[in-house]
Amino acid sequence: MGTVRQKTFRIMETKKCPFCHAEIKIDAIKCRFCGEMLNEESDVIKEKTLELPSRKISWWWLFAIGPILKIAVAINKSSGVYDTISLFVSIIEIYFIYLLSKYIKNYINEFPYVKVLMWFSLVLTILSAIGSIIPESAINENSYSLYIMFLILYFLCGVVYVVNLFIVSNALKKIKDDVAGGLKTLGTFMMIYAIWWIISFIVMLPVFLGLTIAESSDSNIDSFDHFFTVLNVVFGLINIYLINKTLLNAERYCSGKRI
Repeated sequence: MGTVRQKTFRIMETKKCPFCHAEIKIDAIKCRFCGEMLNEESDVIKEKTLELPSRKISWWWLFAIGPILKIAVAINKSSGVYDTISLFVSIIEIYFIYLLSKYIKNYINEFPYVKVLMWFSLVLTILSAIGSIIPESAINENSYSLYIMFLILYFLCGVVYVVNLFIVSNALKKIKDDVAGGLKTLGTFMMIYAIWWIISFIVMLPVFLGLTIAESSDSNIDSFDHFFTVLNVVFGLINIYLINKTLLNAERYCSGKRI
């Protein structure tokens, strides 16, 4: 009587490579797809769960649209399309910084600097909008002291904003378990963004104070102002793009797709 040989099958346990997200053996010490070395820290990264911020715009954002539109119309009448576009880009940027403040909690607990960055960005946007509405003819000997106080307030808020921008950028670059990717790139850009703000203050402050070169005409000053406004819009759009890309990477990571 013949014997029946029973074949046993061993199901190979696998895990995802934390770097390329390919399926590899559970006890692998090196990924055969991307060549990265794996260790215990990599396993921790693999198991990280991310909480994504809701992209639904809450009622208070919707409530703010009316005043923003009114301010935009007023700016457009007094200063033109440059400051109007800058206002809208700033508002969108503030919203994405708000989303970043929610997402950053996955990596750093009790880190209020992103929210501080958001609120001072809002204050600077409001002050810039007010400054754009005020006509130059309204600045005279009687109102010049108020104008100087306004500039000092704007400058102090700008200093707080830049300091927080440096703190946030430095923190983002130091995050080691960025499983979805994008935070270090965002941190590097924010560092460049902060340096740009410092350059803007140094260059534009004499213009605001009326200490420009005597030969400079009003048209040259306006062109100078428009140049900086356009660059601020470009920096704001890049910041929005990088934050959005980071959030999209996180969404893909959570859904199990390869980034």
